[in-house]
Amino acid sequence: MSRSTIRLAAILVPAIIGDAAASASWTIERATGELPSEMITWASSTATNLTGYLLPYAYDYFKAQAIPFAWELYTEGLELDPARLWVTVHETDDEAAAIWRDVVGVPAERIQRMGEDNFWRMADTGPCGPCSEIFWDLGPDFGDAGGPAKNDVRYVEIWNLVFMQYDRQADGTMVPLPKPSVDTGAGLERIAAVMQGVANNFHSDVFTPL
Repeated sequence: MSRSTIRLAAILVPAIIGDAAASASWTIERATGELPSEMITWASSTATNLTGYLLPYAYDYFKAQAIPFAWELYTEGLELDPARLWVTVHETDDEAAAIWRDVVGVPAERIQRMGEDNFWRMADTGPCGPCSEIFWDLGPDFGDAGGPAKNDVRYVEIWNLVFMQYDRQADGTMVPLPKPSVDTGAGLERIAAVMQGVANNFHSDVFTPL
């Protein structure tokens, strides 16, 4: 994993260092044999979202397992303060909301239901499904309270679970997939910033030596 992470950083840093403040988008070709292209996705760049993701896909477990795994990693493995973590689910995903509330124990007032921002699709047709995300609260210096639904500056997304459970047809019909899967996205640079207590990815020790 360490060599792959270094390789990911070697791809990521030269692409964004020229204009760190601007938003941009890129497509990464498969550059090495260490990280297969399907394990990397690349999106827009801001001070809190660069974004190079490692995307592990899981086909042998689903919401009931993936949601507690995510919470355990952050609150026990990385020892993040649970009181500063908020969760979003898609507005139709009662199952995920119930797991966060009743199994994991996230207070209902810190679980917010979102619309299209919490629904992932490849295209107009094909595999798709609701998302559930974990957000870190940067604190009152970054704006009003109220969760990510009200303030996308103060609350930074640090984990994303995409529950690919439907096959969208041309007429809009959602056909349940025979084997739903979980696509987990985690911004490595954002996790580093949170762990180091900084609000800007470029202030973490990944970038300060540059």
